[in-house]
Amino acid sequence: MKILITFLGLITLVSCSLNKVDYKMPNTRFQSPEVTGGALFQLEIKGRANLNYASSNRVTTASHLVDVLGPVDADNLSVESAGQLGLKLDISIFDRLDMYWNIVMGSPAVGGFKWQFLGETENAYAKGWKGSLALGWGSSKTDPERFPIQDAVGDEDDYWVKSDMYVYDLSIQFGYRFNERFILYANGFFNGYNSDVLLVSIDDETKEDQELNLKSENFGGILGIKYYFKNKLSYVNVEVGGSKAIVSVEDLDNKGLSFGMNFGWIFE
Repeated sequence: MKILITFLGLITLVSCSLNKVDYKMPNTRFQSPEVTGGALFQLEIKGRANLNYASSNRVTTASHLVDVLGPVDADNLSVESAGQLGLKLDISIFDRLDMYWNIVMGSPAVGGFKWQFLGETENAYAKGWKGSLALGWGSSKTDPERFPIQDAVGDEDDYWVKSDMYVYDLSIQFGYRFNERFILYANGFFNGYNSDVLLVSIDDETKEDQELNLKSENFGGILGIKYYFKNKLSYVNVEVGGSKAIVSVEDLDNKGLSFGMNFGWIFE
């Protein structure tokens, strides 16, 4: 229980420090095919707390690319590979259903459910095939945020950014548990980000604003391993794969290899 309380505090801290202007789309999931196997409503609380670092696709708006004050230009949009720090919490609801929260620095938090339809759950540590589906969603709304910018003669002017985002995430997992301490799995994922961004530049004489309605999609496949340490209360995940991100406004895309590592703790 101490692990759960500490982790909830970390989630609050990270989620309050997110920058919603440049957002990241995760390329890894650290979703093995097994659910924890508890039952919250029967007071059999089981769950996992996870800390991870992995690759992602970062979509950048014009606000962070302007060196001097000038017109807001949607052509400054970009998508590129980046790293991400993440926190993830899983809590059992029913024997085959988990609820999860996934926090990635630089992106809205995503919460959802994972349902295991094939094989024994994690707490059985039983050899065999496993399969599950996960569905999540999230959103964020920010107040206008001020970015002071130096103009051509060194005076400070204002650049204001407001962003509302909506996220959905879908993944399917299949894997095989070889023994109590090792499971190999594959994961296919798809997520979408709808973002309404208002960009406003203000100097002594003019005010320019532009609304950007961005739609971004990210999809890919992952191969992962999950290894439990001797006490079976902690574990490590390593995932590798490939992904492609598409930003619809300017038909931008980015594709490449994905990699990530996760450390987890089981609580009950």
